[in-house]
Amino acid sequence: MINVSLDDFVSLHISIIMLLGQYVKSLARPGGRIQTIDFGVFQKAIDRSTKLTEKFYHKAPSVKVFFAKKLRYNWYWSIRIRPFDYIPSHLHHMIFEIMKNSMRATMENMKKIGETEPEPITMIISHGENDLTIKVW
Repeated sequence: MINVSLDDFVSLHISIIMLLGQYVKSLARPGGRIQTIDFGVFQKAIDRSTKLTEKFYHKAPSVKVFFAKKLRYNWYWSIRIRPFDYIPSHLHHMIFEIMKNSMRATMENMKKIGETEPEPITMIISHGENDLTIKVW
């Protein structure tokens, strides 16, 4: 019961901080913290998690990034992202955490099965009008 209350409190606290930050930034410039996202945000988060992994494991898995696009009923893959609007700092944090955890799991699994080189990590990013989906394996 207390865990649920604490989870709710933390979620609410993070949401309030994000809304306040958005409001304060919107006073300084139109649009506030929301900006057009390009691949640079993804690349910076991947590079940061790669450096952290190399620091602890002395090597890191490579990362292959694909962007899923839907044309009518068929999906196809691209290496280019269609720009969309989002909060860069939040997206960077999400990608960094996902990649950090994926790289750690890959490196620990590599040691467990006795491999010398880590397998590459594949990330597929898909976004629609109101959502963003990230799949990692």
